[in-house]
Amino acid sequence: MVKELTAPAVLQTAGVSLGIGVGAAAVLALLGTIFLMVSANSAMSPLSSLASDLGSSLPDDWNMVQGANFFQIFTEMLVAGVSGAYSLNASAMGFSFDSVGSASLTLPFGLSGVALLVGAAFGAYMFARKNTVRFKWTGIISAAAVGLVTAIVYLILAAIFPIRISVYDDIASVSMSGATFRTFLMAFLTAGVGALAGYALAQYAPDSGNVFVAAWRWMHRTRGFVRTLAESAMVYTVVFTVVGVIVLIALAIYAKQPVMLLSFTLMFPLLPIMAFVLGAFGSMDTVSMMEGTAGVSVFSDFLGNYRWAVVAIIVVFVVTTFYIALRASARNMYDSAYADWKHSWKSPVAALVVWLVLTWGVAILGLDAHASGESISITFAPAMWFFLLAAVWAFLVDVVALTFGPTLVVSMPGMWHFFVGGTVQATPQNVTDYVDACGARFGRGKAGAATAAAAGMAGMAAGSAPTPPMPAQGAPAPGTQSTAPTTVLPTPGAVTQTFVPPEPVAQTVAGAPAVPPATPVAAPAAAPTVPPAIPPVAPVPAQHKPLTHKQKMGLIIGGIVVAVIAVLAIAYAVLNATVFSPKTVAEDYVSAIAGGNYSEANQIANPQLDKNKSALLTDKAAQAENATISNARVVSVTDADNGSKTANITYTIHGATVNDTFTVSPAGTKFLIFPNWTVSTPLTKTISVNAGPATDLTINGVDVTEDNATDVSADYGSTVMTFTVYPGTYRIAAAESKFIESDTATVSTDQAGDGTDAILDVNPTDDLTQALQDELDAQLQTCAASTDGAPDDCPFSFWGADDDGYRNFAWSITEFPEIDAVSLSDGSFSTGSYGEAKVTFERQRYDDSWEPDDYESSFSVYGTFEIDGDTVTITEME
Repeated sequence: MVKELTAPAVLQTAGVSLGIGVGAAAVLALLGTIFLMVSANSAMSPLSSLASDLGSSLPDDWNMVQGANFFQIFTEMLVAGVSGAYSLNASAMGFSFDSVGSASLTLPFGLSGVALLVGAAFGAYMFARKNTVRFKWTGIISAAAVGLVTAIVYLILAAIFPIRISVYDDIASVSMSGATFRTFLMAFLTAGVGALAGYALAQYAPDSGNVFVAAWRWMHRTRGFVRTLAESAMVYTVVFTVVGVIVLIALAIYAKQPVMLLSFTLMFPLLPIMAFVLGAFGSMDTVSMMEGTAGVSVFSDFLGNYRWAVVAIIVVFVVTTFYIALRASARNMYDSAYADWKHSWKSPVAALVVWLVLTWGVAILGLDAHASGESISITFAPAMWFFLLAAVWAFLVDVVALTFGPTLVVSMPGMWHFFVGGTVQATPQNVTDYVDACGARFGRGKAGAATAAAAGMAGMAAGSAPTPPMPAQGAPAPGTQSTAPTTVLPTPGAVTQTFVPPEPVAQTVAGAPAVPPATPVAAPAAAPTVPPAIPPVAPVPAQHKPLTHKQKMGLIIGGIVVAVIAVLAIAYAVLNATVFSPKTVAEDYVSAIAGGNYSEANQIANPQLDKNKSALLTDKAAQAENATISNARVVSVTDADNGSKTANITYTIHGATVNDTFTVSPAGTKFLIFPNWTVSTPLTKTISVNAGPATDLTINGVDVTEDNATDVSADYGSTVMTFTVYPGTYRIAAAESKFIESDTATVSTDQAGDGTDAILDVNPTDDLTQALQDELDAQLQTCAASTDGAPDDCPFSFWGADDDGYRNFAWSITEFPEIDAVSLSDGSFSTGSYGEAKVTFERQRYDDSWEPDDYESSFSVYGTFEIDGDTVTITEME
């Protein structure tokens, strides 16, 4: 066994399987990397645009690849493709999350994982068939070796290239590393299973040119529940892949982002699996430890007007399932050995196991975190009970095939060519002989296999199987020779022969055609059948002069190199002309402003203002009706000085067309190879508002004060506040207050580069007048409590207050004045009536004695005030 495993041909086969598998995965991971770079570096990215359209949003400073290079993203796409897990290390302001807990993120199986699986199978089949590598046990061990080496490669790459996500302006960050046990296990299983399938098909279907044809032929030659399972997988995969493509196209159209089509590398096979689950009346569940289970199914209340789409998928599923059942019915009409209820449990059990594997190994998105004794677990996957529902559907297929299915098939002779593919095709004798010579029948010898095959075909050999009417076009009847897929099988007598393997070939001539196995001859029943150390050359399909080994390897390597170079060149050219071009940056910037995504616009062009001064450069300021510009587009991008570009744009504001410009400048590179362009002159404007000093404002629903203005000046007792805004229309009013009311003033930045003034007419409310009156009365009472003849800062006084002949002053207010005028322009008030203040005192007589006396003073009040929230304060009165 060791000698056979270390033979050059065996090692070569494993190496080719490994190389083609990893190479195919790399190409698909490259496409996923391109999509992720597009999404992360475009302000109007497909992901953020779709999230916005669906009523949600991503973080304002979302950038999945901030601080990451191309190789880090590429490696994470490889890990994601095999449904690997990421270990997360969060840190904020120097504090590491690892010290108190742990977290992991698991992504669904991706298309690069499918490419790894298929590529490994392709390479293993091609060279195992050529080198006649035995499946048992050489192929099994070699497949495990391919999986092991692939897992090690993935683990090393993941350890070398972790990725970092920065959030909240680099205050916090999350480091992701795919170097986890799940990554190792899933890479091992994906590549190993792919190679195992290639080795198995090289032995059980060696008469094919490639692994795809071999899989097709093997599936059509197998019988029983294995055939039902394989055929169901094939039909469902084709149908729901088409459904998934339609859904992806619909999402791209809905989000108005054609580049979303590149996301197929990330969304397949998850999208078809989701469609299948929904079509089978299942549910895609989000399970959270904190919020319980929330499912998406045809019964979900929130689907609303989109429920018809799920119903359409259900119809597709039911029709497809019924078609599979009719194909099984056609098979049962000829293969009566399996047309029995005693076999009906096998297919449901197999479907149950398959869906358990798919749910927890392929179609799961999970996050687990543990910190300070607390745990968070969130998963998105098919409902836990769906594997039971899948088994029920598999059983229903057998029910149809064992009851009324054959009757339906017979009643539709014109549809026979749609069902005939479900029947069993004959396995050529040379393939059967080759399998026997390899000693590949696990647990039974050739005689046992022949007996089982004879038993399975007994009904057909005796002529007892029902014969459906054939189509009028001349479709072959069962038992006749034809190249079309029919149910012709070897006669029972053929399977009683015993194959005597030829002597092992000592050497072969390079490039010589494969030699078919020796002709079967009769042998005594008791003669042992021991497989040779080296099996005979595998049967091959008719073909022209075969290529030499060197030619094949040259074509394969050259094709891979050319394909990779072509993909890279095309990807670079496309990205350089689209995602990383100055026009794209300009278009993203204009689109963000026109779409009201001001936070995204701020990311593209930093307005260089602090948070207070940027109050009107937020998304909230764009939510008012007709607040943003429309019909915005980049007319041209022309060269400017110092290598920068001038973006010439046009847009409409309030019915007026505005032509404007801004500058896009180079700023180093992105990912080492792409030019990095940034908007160096933000497309910001100014609006100025003339209002009273006591007035807070609301502009397009955003509350602002003097602290939010970029400039504040006084104008004849009023305050003029200037705000920085994006082009658009702004509605200005006094902030909601019980003291102030105003009309709404509307201004538009319809003159590029010029500020726009608005004069706000504000008026006091009765509540303000009453509050001032109460404050005035209180202050007059304070004045009256004074023992001075002329209280400081009070509107009344005694004319002899400074004369030494008067003493012991005591004031009282006999009548309070009433305020009748309040001005918000200068924050003043005045009384319209006079108040009366009485003072009692002692007056010195001519004999130096003191006698009591009194005096009444009439007065009016003029003063100033301030408003602070719900508080009114009189600052001065006279």
